[in-house]
Amino acid sequence: MKRLRLLAIMALSLVLAMLLCGCSMGVSVEELFTLPQLPEEYAGLSLALEELLESGYEYVTPESGENIEPIQMVDLDGDGEKSAVVFLRRSGDENPLKILVLDPAGDSYQRICTIESRGAGVDCVLYRDMTGDGAKELIVGWRGAGEERTATVYRVGRDCIPLAGCAYSRFVVLSYDDSDTPCLVSIHTDENQSLSADVYQWRSGVMSRMQQLGLSGTIDDVRRGSLVCGTTANGSPALFITGVNESDAATTQLLVQRPGDDAVPVGQRLYVSLLYPAGERYPASYAYCGLAPQDIDGDGITEVPWAMADGESAERYYPGGAMVNWSRCTGSGAAEMVTITYHYASAGWYFTLPDTWWNVASIASAHSVAGEERTTITIGGEVVAHLYTITSDTRESRAVMDGRFIITRLSDAIIAGELTDVSAAYGVDQELLRDHFSLMVHTWGGRERSNG
Repeated sequence: MKRLRLLAIMALSLVLAMLLCGCSMGVSVEELFTLPQLPEEYAGLSLALEELLESGYEYVTPESGENIEPIQMVDLDGDGEKSAVVFLRRSGDENPLKILVLDPAGDSYQRICTIESRGAGVDCVLYRDMTGDGAKELIVGWRGAGEERTATVYRVGRDCIPLAGCAYSRFVVLSYDDSDTPCLVSIHTDENQSLSADVYQWRSGVMSRMQQLGLSGTIDDVRRGSLVCGTTANGSPALFITGVNESDAATTQLLVQRPGDDAVPVGQRLYVSLLYPAGERYPASYAYCGLAPQDIDGDGITEVPWAMADGESAERYYPGGAMVNWSRCTGSGAAEMVTITYHYASAGWYFTLPDTWWNVASIASAHSVAGEERTTITIGGEVVAHLYTITSDTRESRAVMDGRFIITRLSDAIIAGELTDVSAAYGVDQELLRDHFSLMVHTWGGRERSNG
């Protein structure tokens, strides 16, 4: 047993060293146990971790969010040295879940504080300066029994002091240009079983709830949708809350800042605005296609996706493609369309339509032959180009046969293009196809962005 624990420590130490050096995790089992000489400072950490495992601790992995490693190296106080934040469990203890913070101390690491919990697991963890003093607080989402979740903000020092705690189903941290301290926003069901957004902010030496704002929809709608920290058309930070009902109809609400006296904290100036089409005054309900709001065109403004499915669920487009309108939003919720894309989710790419194509082009994908999917672009009823997603073992040769050309290579596929006899008449060439082609980032569904 001791030998197995020692092997585990050695493997974890190597993983930690690779993470700290920015190295690839694509290593074999043989490479994993062919250990290089670790830097001296991390050898001391390995010894400290070995002692913990020998005393009955085991590692715990946070289940979601941006920090999911059991050992996380973070500069908490801004001094340039990284502390080790270690997530552990020791069965049989009254509070089995532990978070240990260890600081460098000569050739070793010294424990400076321990956080304990009776919870069932660690849902997520964030590091943010919530008090404006230059040091990062530790924000932990604890998982309890069933659907119970509690977010706690800890000030890390010789003691880990809880500054605030709140129930949540999803939560985010929002930062504002005119505020020294960000806001913690908890989305949950309130005492009246209504959907609520509670806003917490540090003020006058205390972190407390500044506002409780009512939201439309249900907590299940939000769980099926996404929370995205983004930017409105005028450059103001906003939280985009997308809810999806059981019929796959989506609505988006914006949590935005009302301009006001700087003496009034941001946490008391937030309000909720429902998204609606520009020129209208009714909330928009649109077919959900799985995409979260994002800056699709790189202009620094967050756009909201609207599936072009005539009000029906866009689920029927899986695993094929969907035409998607993208709109930027004002603080009042008015949405104005800025671009249209064809998103091919199963292949992991999308194509941005030129402005002149908006009302005349159509795009559709279909299986062609084994190991190949063909996407056809039509303008005014004429086929102007094809895009091929080729996954077969012969993809290198198939990507260039019969006038095809390579657009990009993926690890397991090649995307190729093909022009037709009428392509030139519509201004379509290889350069246009390449310029308007993009790979999807990890925002399909958007759930990984719920606790950012």
